[in-house]
Amino acid sequence: MSTTNSAQVSRPSARREARATVAKLSHNNHQLYPQLAPKGQSMLEAIQKAAGEEAVSNQGVHTGHVRRPFDFARTALLKMHNEHHSTCIEAKKAATVGLGHADKSTKKKLDKLCRVSWLHTMMQVAEDFEALGNGYLEVVREGFSGNGKITGLHYQPACDVAIYVENDVYDYHYEVKTSGGLRTEVKFASYGDLDSFKTRAPGLHAGKGRVSELIHFAQPSSYSRWYGVPFWLAAIASIELVQSLKQHQFDFHQNRGVPEFMLFVMGTKVRAKDWTAIEEALQAQIGPGNSHKSLAMNLTDPNITVQLEKLAMEGSADGEFFAKMMETLSVNIVSAHRVPPPIAGILIPGKMGASNEASNAIMTFQALVIGQAQENFETTLRCTLGDDKSLAMSEDAFVFRTIVEEMAEALEALAPADTMGRMKEQLPEAAASGRDLEEGVKKIAKAKWDADTARRFLQSVFTLAEDPR
Repeated sequence: MSTTNSAQVSRPSARREARATVAKLSHNNHQLYPQLAPKGQSMLEAIQKAAGEEAVSNQGVHTGHVRRPFDFARTALLKMHNEHHSTCIEAKKAATVGLGHADKSTKKKLDKLCRVSWLHTMMQVAEDFEALGNGYLEVVREGFSGNGKITGLHYQPACDVAIYVENDVYDYHYEVKTSGGLRTEVKFASYGDLDSFKTRAPGLHAGKGRVSELIHFAQPSSYSRWYGVPFWLAAIASIELVQSLKQHQFDFHQNRGVPEFMLFVMGTKVRAKDWTAIEEALQAQIGPGNSHKSLAMNLTDPNITVQLEKLAMEGSADGEFFAKMMETLSVNIVSAHRVPPPIAGILIPGKMGASNEASNAIMTFQALVIGQAQENFETTLRCTLGDDKSLAMSEDAFVFRTIVEEMAEALEALAPADTMGRMKEQLPEAAASGRDLEEGVKKIAKAKWDADTARRFLQSVFTLAEDPR
């Protein structure tokens, strides 16, 4: 629906001013991404400002709620806003815990304590760990006693957890604001501190002593003493720019590709209130979701000349610019995640196409990124669940399988098929001769080339060359 600002008819005056009728043509504005930042703020600025309710106490040693280093809830939503960011998180999550433990008995012992399975629970924890730098595992004990048998292991969303420092000797607990409206706040103890916490805070925990423990998996950072901080936050500016580019392209195609322009009104002066109406109409085209709008005007003075200068690139040029920018920004995002481009689904021409490039990238990824995350998880689990007598876990129970190990086993399983494809004889003939495909391709003995052998070979060649036949 169009909105019209029309100038009223007035009597002639000594100074003649043109009258204008302005129509602002609206278009279907479909916002691709919810706004995570208030108007006038960048997304990074908004995410770095933690919720006000978590402000640090003014007491001497900063007791009370520990301020989060960034907004967890807004940061978690970025996974739905950028495909490369989402792929990096999923790849790191799967590589860190998704391949399971080297010790198969670990899964059997812990599956029965989880709602679905131990792998399902750890995949949820690892996703928060990679996306937010913090992952939490709830441990429920029989009788809710520090010495009770562990009866449940559950995923705890990191967005709901806040750390509360109780006193100047740094006793602390977790305050969890649960979702779903069942309870507004629950207090959990840090793992191993259950009985002490119940003594320090009688009556504060939920349900008459029914309080669980939390195991905190955190990415260490000097940016925060209490919380983990993911190292990919530098990619937020690139993610925001990708959103703007996609919104721009979306508006371009949705609104018939009308380009931006500069409008010149020459020959006389347009009345102030009419010019204000024109200015407001042009101003309405600025901002996400507002590009590629159209504007109509009716000027009453025949001496007025209107000149329109198109400044934006046409459709084909826009597409080329979009492709180049998206390629650059996608590489920036995966670089911040420290994920090799092939793993994130990005193909770069040139050396990246070499046959060994993907395997080399995966080995480097395992050594420098995934290996550290696995060591973090293994150490945390070993120092918590590994010390529990009721579980009786072995020292190496929490060692995770690596990508390199998984690839080696896959190649070993494919070895017979590779051998069969490269054999010169048929499979029945090979089986009849007692050949074992597991042994691989036969090695053909190479002739020993000494001086006499080379001389005889050359003489034979020359003899055949002189043969008139």
